[in-house]
Amino acid sequence: YDASTVRYTLTTDDVVTIRIIDAVGGFSSNFITSEPQTAGIHEFNLITADLSSGTYFLTITGTRGTITIPVTVTR
Repeated sequence: YDASTVRYTLTTDDVVTIRIIDAVGGFSSNFITSEPQTAGIHEFNLITADLSSGTYFLTITGTRGTITIPVTVTR
């Protein structure tokens, strides 16, 4: 598949940036940039059609910190 649903939970209202970075730390894509979001469950579609096979890192950043999730794309 060329897409996956990513779900995450915010415990408080926050401003969120979500991006994907390649294995050597190069920027690949922003999915959400500085978007105010309310506390609760959120989701978005991670589209991988333009990504080559390999390992990437999805980062979800808010004012309370960053969570990094490894993502493997296989063609």
